[in-house]
Amino acid sequence: MAEDTINIRSSELSDPMPDPTGPTQPGDLNDALIATDVWTDQMVADAGIPIVDIPMVSVGGGIGSFELVDHLRIAGMSTNQLRVLSNLDVPWQTYEYLTKVSQVPRKERLRSDSQSMPDNIWGFPSFAFREAWTDKTLDPIWNVCTEPILRDYYTPRAGHVFETMEREAHRISYFDMCVKGQVRMVRRRYGGGYFTILTPPQGAAATKRIAYRSTYVHISVGYPGVKFLPDLQAYRTAYDDYVRVVNAYEPHEHVYEELKRKPGLVMIRGGGIVASR
Repeated sequence: MAEDTINIRSSELSDPMPDPTGPTQPGDLNDALIATDVWTDQMVADAGIPIVDIPMVSVGGGIGSFELVDHLRIAGMSTNQLRVLSNLDVPWQTYEYLTKVSQVPRKERLRSDSQSMPDNIWGFPSFAFREAWTDKTLDPIWNVCTEPILRDYYTPRAGHVFETMEREAHRISYFDMCVKGQVRMVRRRYGGGYFTILTPPQGAAATKRIAYRSTYVHISVGYPGVKFLPDLQAYRTAYDDYVRVVNAYEPHEHVYEELKRKPGLVMIRGGGIVASR
């Protein structure tokens, strides 16, 4: 295991997780499928897994999937040619979670400038222009015209970014293309294309797995977890201390509550904008 990955505490692994779908539910992966990198249509059919044909599949459902779908929909691809397989409710869910735990609620401004606009591939009207129009003020326009000499770079409010993404998602019928579930694996298909195996929520399908047979697969799953420096990871692993040593992108409200109750000394490693918050 890499030194910068998060180890799960041994107590959490003491008992195996029960299978919520039950052992008798049909349409599951068998040994032949698991042991093979290239699948035939007959192999999937023999396992009892239903096959859904779709030209394009995106795995992840975050902002990366949203951007791909937005570009393809604008280019003219119809909703029945795209499917997004995800366990997220909305594309910005993970990003909004990270902003919240790092003390950037919706009313606060993000830490990066507004050169990228996830809701608008044309880049106009800009976040600054729309904020000026909504708030009836020229201050955002003056900001972008004088940055970075007289003013710092303009940054949009987090809530504004999420709201505009939601509006664009409804405009392109993004949620009509989403399928809820956990992607188990992606395998090449004999003869061309791919099989993407989805585990739907309990009770959502008659079988345990569903196979999406597509020509293209877009993998956009983001980062696997919060990264720690090797010495901090070694400390957490050795002393099982997940309370006093925390990452800014982890839930750590308990630190503030403890400091309110009993003032103490806090050591912050890092000197970026997250540390300054």
